[in-house]
Amino acid sequence: MFHFGMPTLLELDGIEENVKMCQALGLEFLEINMNVPEFQVDALDISQLRQLAADYGIYYTFHMADNLDIGNFQKEVRDVNVALVKKTLTLAEAVASPSVNMHMQKGVLFTLPHGKVYIYDKYLDRYLGYVKDFGDMVSKLLVDKKVRLAVENTGDFDLAFIKDSTQLLINHQHIHLTYDIGHDFSNFGSDKAFMMKNLAKIKHMHIHDAEGTKDHLILGQGQMQLEKYLGFAKNFDIRCVIETKTIDALRNSVEVLPQYFERFE
Repeated sequence: MFHFGMPTLLELDGIEENVKMCQALGLEFLEINMNVPEFQVDALDISQLRQLAADYGIYYTFHMADNLDIGNFQKEVRDVNVALVKKTLTLAEAVASPSVNMHMQKGVLFTLPHGKVYIYDKYLDRYLGYVKDFGDMVSKLLVDKKVRLAVENTGDFDLAFIKDSTQLLINHQHIHLTYDIGHDFSNFGSDKAFMMKNLAKIKHMHIHDAEGTKDHLILGQGQMQLEKYLGFAKNFDIRCVIETKTIDALRNSVEVLPQYFERFE
């Protein structure tokens, strides 16, 4: 669905203030950032979310905490993270959300005399086994549900073990990709090859401008050829979060969106 949404903003207090701004800006959905204490899965009220969505004519997507790690070698840590994903997907389904976003983790990095070694790469079979179990669990959980899990690129899809683990996940029907175009640009296109290989799995995008290694800029204030990405999103009917971090940056980005629509004609 080619819709535009906004992230929850730290400048706004609580879910209702974010929902009000979403409607005021003419956006279709709000992406709830679960890094924030008040937006943790146990802190959110399903009845309130449903009522606000109905009152203001918007819907939600979810962004799980950036440090979520479903392949952690410590069983207790891994189990908690996997359980958190299950609980979040259940919440998302209950409020008619189409998507829950997550990152893959690079894990611990050892610096040795001959070079750097990622622990997940060193013990790849064990790591991929945990990822496979996770993917199987998600697929079974969502088999009769409308919500989907989406894996976001964070500038590390050039690492073989990240690509392999992500591919394992998105091979499942119920797991998709989120394409963060700023992350890719700021990491010198490290994610693009993997994304282009899996175009059909991209169902969600995070859009923001970038200049050099600095991202999350206002649309039109960086070096990116945004018309190409927005044209892609429109042609493939992909949902887009305008992922700027402040009220002013978001407003300014929404204001310039029409100029990109004109280029689609």
